[in-house]
Amino acid sequence: MADAKRKLVIFGGNGAGMIAASIAERFYEYEILGFLNDKLEKGTLVGKNKQFPVLGGIADYAGFLNQPDVDFFFAIFGMSNPAGTWELLRSLEIPEDRFPTFIHPLAEVPEGYCKIGYGSLVCAHAALSADVTLAPHVCLMVGSFVGHDTSVGSFTHFATNAVAGASNEIGSGVHMGSNSTTREFVTIGDCSMIGAGSVILKSVEPYSVMVGNPARVIRKNSAGDA
Repeated sequence: MADAKRKLVIFGGNGAGMIAASIAERFYEYEILGFLNDKLEKGTLVGKNKQFPVLGGIADYAGFLNQPDVDFFFAIFGMSNPAGTWELLRSLEIPEDRFPTFIHPLAEVPEGYCKIGYGSLVCAHAALSADVTLAPHVCLMVGSFVGHDTSVGSFTHFATNAVAGASNEIGSGVHMGSNSTTREFVTIGDCSMIGAGSVILKSVEPYSVMVGNPARVIRKNSAGDA
């Protein structure tokens, strides 16, 4: 008798959540149960083509945690309040081994040369160079790139074609916008947001919202207002 499929519950909704669902189902043979989302009513269908139901709010994860064949994936990045979202997700008492990592077969990940944390997502045509370290729950969208000797903190999201140069330190809860770029040897502080197309030439303080080429600070993000 063939082994039963493992099941997956995704925190979030469309966008990154549906991308994770498609990779998990197609290449890892997961059965997608649905989504946990505080902003959508239970029973709402997520997705425009293939659809999955909202199973409840975030607090309802505990009922699924009691089912040993159910795993989880975080697809919430909370760009409007990254610090609060990061803290909420970290507070959930879910064991590390219930968070699979999903790597699309068309991603470029040099085997044995990188460390990728649990619960991460590496999409098609994303690429890692040698000696890259991704903390748990990092999301690299299509075409994104992480340069050699760069570390990326937990709950950080690289949008399509975002690029981190060599020897960067990218903090936790960071959003790297589409087509944004950092030069080598810079640090991006926790919970910063790098706008689409922005070019980072020097290190960025935590909670900064950066836009432009070269990028400049336009405001502080959430807790950084203090």
